[in-house]
Amino acid sequence: MQAARTCWNAYPVESIREAVLPSCISCGSVLRPDVMLFGDPITLHEEAEARIEQADVLLVMGTSLTVTPFSLLPYTAAGDPRITTVIINREATGHDHLFDYVIHGDLTEVLRALKNKG
Repeated sequence: MQAARTCWNAYPVESIREAVLPSCISCGSVLRPDVMLFGDPITLHEEAEARIEQADVLLVMGTSLTVTPFSLLPYTAAGDPRITTVIINREATGHDHLFDYVIHGDLTEVLRALKNKG
């Protein structure tokens, strides 16, 4: 069983690249990316909504948007002319209509193509 996360320390990729199982030097928990992974509990939903309301761009990648309440977050930006919304996903979702830009394709390939255009 891994240690419960007791802190929110961040580490640069360079400092953990060589570790087999990188862990926090403060609390001992296994380090993980600062993203929502499938099966993670959804926390800080109100904070996520507040951050979306302050954003210029909402970029949603690699999700079918079928899990509630996460699937409701794009509605926070929908219709707000200040926020450009983009979804990149392999297949169409039931929420594609909420986005200004919809890109269907392999996420790695799409991001590589976008990087090469920049």
